[in-house]
Amino acid sequence: RDGRGPVGSRLVSWWLGLAAAAADGGARRAMVQVVYTEAVARVYRAPVCSLSFCFSLVALVGAVVIPFFVVYSSSNFWLKTNTYWEQPLVKFKYDIVMVMQGTSGGTQELQTWAWASRPVVREAYGEFLRAPVVRAWAADHNKDGSPDEWHLTVQMPLEASDRVHQVQALVFFDYSLQGAAALDMDGMAYIEHSSPLAGTDLLVDAEARLHQRRPLSVRRGNAHPDLRFGHDTYASMADHLVRSYVAAYAQRNYTMTLGNTYKVWGANRALDSFAETAESFSFNMTLRVPSDEVLYTPDLAEVLKVAWVQYFSFFAVFYLLFLLLKRFVFTNQVLETIVSTEGQTKHSRTVKAHRF
Repeated sequence: RDGRGPVGSRLVSWWLGLAAAAADGGARRAMVQVVYTEAVARVYRAPVCSLSFCFSLVALVGAVVIPFFVVYSSSNFWLKTNTYWEQPLVKFKYDIVMVMQGTSGGTQELQTWAWASRPVVREAYGEFLRAPVVRAWAADHNKDGSPDEWHLTVQMPLEASDRVHQVQALVFFDYSLQGAAALDMDGMAYIEHSSPLAGTDLLVDAEARLHQRRPLSVRRGNAHPDLRFGHDTYASMADHLVRSYVAAYAQRNYTMTLGNTYKVWGANRALDSFAETAESFSFNMTLRVPSDEVLYTPDLAEVLKVAWVQYFSFFAVFYLLFLLLKRFVFTNQVLETIVSTEGQTKHSRTVKAHRF
């Protein structure tokens, strides 16, 4: 014991006072909530003619210019051509030119049988004409209004002793594209097959493909008179009619060609005898119309969009790199700058770093 009381009593009083102070501080902190936050920025300044300012300016220019030269050095910064996929609208025009050649009556003299849909072409063949039975129908499997297949059957009547060794057929279609690059033209399917064996039928299965010598334009339509056939031009060329059609068609910049073509020739088993054969020749064609790749010249808006996307992707990377470089140089005072802190208001309460 001492003059002020027992030691135990003093310890108890001290602990009670400490607990009361802690409780009071916790209560005060519980009453204080964050109502607003403000960032404090550290600003680095330098004179205009200083090395620090020149470094900052060079870093900014480099972040803008270097990505441009990196992207421009690539081959497709300015988009000159582009492609997209579209299923063309193909319609059979019920226009056919068919020429068959072979022998007749057991002789080796070459015989010709022909037929054409247009009267002006039929007149050119005269005595070689035969009247076939033509059937054509379309198949739209996905019900989208655009034919996915065209089926064509031509039954050409023959004499009992006629034997066919060669078939040439020109089948005309209306071919159009209705997407970004519009196109409207006559498409021609040229089928030719010959065999030393006389045949009774020819089966052809092919796909309609777009062949382009130059890209299509999206700013204007691509319809042109040269993409349509003038049958009157070839009506007087009976001997070279098929050749003339093919030569004129091959000169076009845009044509419909046959791809993945398969042919099956039905041989005549009565070749070694002079017995009577089938009295007709059957030509069967299946034209499939899949989606095709279309090459076109983009407009200015698309060119600028593609160029901006390429440039911005590199700009973001170079800007971040130069930003990290500037942060390292100025925060470590590699180049001398004037440092100040901004963001504190005059009404804010400044708390000392050390408080006793």
